Amino acid sequence: MCERIIKELQKRGTCEVSENDIVMQVTQALDEKSDKVTMLMFGELATKQVRPVEQTCKACSFWKDKFESIKDCQTFQKKDSEARGFRDLICPEQFLE
Repeated sequence: MCERIIKELQKRGTCEVSENDIVMQVTQALDEKSDKVTMLMFGELATKQVRPVEQTCKACSFWKDKFESIKDCQTFQKKDSEARGFRDLICPEQFLE
């Protein structure tokens, strides 16, 4: 059971498990504004610009073979986002690189 949970968390990108089975949060929100977020990624401080989810979803086709609608995709993505401590950020595609 524990191995299945670890594999799922790693697949979602919410944690990393060290060789001695210590679970480390990969990404954790620290501050979130409408146009940028500050977070810890693998223990390093990062600030990234973000675009609104509506604009991001209009240009995205990730959901098409996986969900019935964009709204279903957003609901699914929101769970992962909330696990990382974000309130408004829903999808990693919102990051402006």
